[in-house]
Amino acid sequence: MFFNAALAEEASPGRTRLQYYRDGREVVCSLENLLAAAGRRLGDCDRVLEMACGYGRVTRHLVRELAPHRITAAEILAPAVGFVGETFGVDARRSCTEPEAFDVGRGFDLVFVSSLFSHLPRPRFEAWLTRLYDTLAPEGLLVFSTHGPAVRPEVPKDASGFTFVPSSESRELEGEEYGSTFVSRAVVEEIAGRCGVAHLGFLERELWMVQDVVVASPAPVPGPSSWQNTSFVQGVVDRVILRDGQFHVDGWAADGRRDAPLAAVRLLLDGRLVAEVPVGGRRGDVAAQLGRTDWAASGWELHGTLPELPAGRHLVAAQGVTADGTEGVFEIVELEL
Repeated sequence: MFFNAALAEEASPGRTRLQYYRDGREVVCSLENLLAAAGRRLGDCDRVLEMACGYGRVTRHLVRELAPHRITAAEILAPAVGFVGETFGVDARRSCTEPEAFDVGRGFDLVFVSSLFSHLPRPRFEAWLTRLYDTLAPEGLLVFSTHGPAVRPEVPKDASGFTFVPSSESRELEGEEYGSTFVSRAVVEEIAGRCGVAHLGFLERELWMVQDVVVASPAPVPGPSSWQNTSFVQGVVDRVILRDGQFHVDGWAADGRRDAPLAAVRLLLDGRLVAEVPVGGRRGDVAAQLGRTDWAASGWELHGTLPELPAGRHLVAAQGVTADGTEGVFEIVELEL
């Protein structure tokens, strides 16, 4: 059996669920990392605003770190607002299209916004930045994510450094209000200055290997050398081959931190460890596509004798191990034998 994992996402519900879970967890890990760089702790934040929370991709992880009463979650889709409030016990609020009409009060220690500014036309981008920055406490942090111009190279980019395409994956929101946005660091800094943002930090490709993270605050934030990418195992299974009692699995894996090679990749079959191999194969394609020259040696291959398996559904999981011993499953592939 040959299984091209990179092309089979829709055929693997387990893989999709894992990615949803990992995406949310990665945001919280990033927040913890950024707050630590600023000399703060997530657990010390008395008031937190999660903007554009959707159906709780991040909220479900956030409530493990903070009491729900500390969290205000805002979302424009009414069914999502009801679900998040009932499921996680947070103060769920309905958002709106016009930033000027959005009112959740002020004094938030942390406001974070994942995957909203990556969808806004420029007037809305500027207006939402102004509005959300205004909700901060004197030493609060606004953390939001953007797509840089290098993301999705097949999309033509405007020479101005700000590109808005009026279409996205959303079926509920109008493309003119919620499309696809690509913005350079220089333009983010320009907009922030015009919006009265006093202090700004920037971290490239911090979220999900594609989104830059911007930190804005009325108080001073650490200099560029203090912002380091979060340690989070990233990777992909490219192929799974099962044949004549043998298996071959390959792909790439890396630590999200700069210049921190991943120690090893383990293969788990139905939860049992069946193989482990160091990471180090050449993957120039990964380095080029993701803009990470330090991931040029992120390839790995695992092969060996396949345990005897009954007919039915089986789960193949790839787990990365960082240099400091942190483990993280980065891929699950479901196979039907």
